Amino acid sequence: MKSDGIEIFTIGFDLNDKDMSATERDQAKAVLKDCSSKDVSAANKHYFEVSTGVELDDAFQEIIRNTEKVTLTQ
Repeated sequence: MKSDGIEIFTIGFDLNDKDMSATERDQAKAVLKDCSSKDVSAANKHYFEVSTGVELDDAFQEIIRNTEKVTLTQ
C-alpha cells in the first residue's frame, strides 16, 4: 500500500508493558514503524506510541487532522 502512495498510520498501544521482554517491545515497535509511512515533518506523524485511552484518543485526533490536511490540499 505504501508503494502505491497510500498513507499508513500505526499506533502502538502499551508497548512498554513490563510483561514483554525488551526484545519483544523493540520488535513490535520496529514492525509498526516499518509499516507506517515516513514522517514528512514533526507535525505530520505516522507512528504513535500510546499507553492510555486519553493518549489513544489524542493519536486518533492527530491522524484525523493530518488526513484532513491531505484531503484539503489535493
